[in-house]
Amino acid sequence: CNMAVMIELPTDENYIQSVLNYWTPERMKEAIPYSIEVNSEGNAILVEGKAEPENTGYVPNGDYTKTPYAQTGKVFFVSGGRNYVCSGSSNGNHAVLTAGHCVSNGKGNYHTNWIFAPQYNSGSTPKGKWVAKKYLTFREWHNSGSLGRDWAWSIVNAQSGRSLEATVGKLSFTSCSTGNAVIAAGYPVPNFGGERMVRSQSSISRTDGSQRPPTLGISSTMQGGCSGGPWTKGSSSCGVNSYLYTGQPYLYSPVVDSSVNQMQQQAVREG
Repeated sequence: CNMAVMIELPTDENYIQSVLNYWTPERMKEAIPYSIEVNSEGNAILVEGKAEPENTGYVPNGDYTKTPYAQTGKVFFVSGGRNYVCSGSSNGNHAVLTAGHCVSNGKGNYHTNWIFAPQYNSGSTPKGKWVAKKYLTFREWHNSGSLGRDWAWSIVNAQSGRSLEATVGKLSFTSCSTGNAVIAAGYPVPNFGGERMVRSQSSISRTDGSQRPPTLGISSTMQGGCSGGPWTKGSSSCGVNSYLYTGQPYLYSPVVDSSVNQMQQQAVREG
């Protein structure tokens, strides 16, 4: 059954300030990718951090304030006592769309000290650091590590009474399918350094039937750190950077179906 799981985090000022204080510039710079690769035995493994077709490159600084990049940002969190990075995007009200593995380890444990920094660029956080107050993900990911359900939304606290959407706008939510042209964005560390936003302009050319539901694939050399960044069509998101196969220049996303749409709508309401 496609049941959602939600956890609520503290919302008091002391907690929010403690999370913000935790993420010093040094910790943000030294945090490592939290990414999923599937190895030759078909086992999904956590990797700590490798090939560049022409469709993948840095987002020009002048485009950071344009859709879909203005709504995209870097995610920081703690898991197992280590500092990690992912990517995410503003998806309406206070909701940040990201990958399931960017809020939960897929073994029943949620990450902590979670923040979203939209338009992050080389240590600069021009639109602030947004602290999570709720996580919403699929039970199939949170408890069982199912990559076909590697979705999550993190609901963040308001800043000075303003919502995330009021600050950076939002990417609306839709579905995409084989043949669609998409832009995937995020903050990959291997080859790109993780300090600047990177995009892959590609079309959906693959499906991975070994996952349930089957996932979609694009050509991309974005790797660790890009996880959770959006796949976009115009001003809408239709996927997230989820996982890759070791040594292959393809990036996969879970597919949007009715259960995912329901979760996205709940995430926007939860704000």
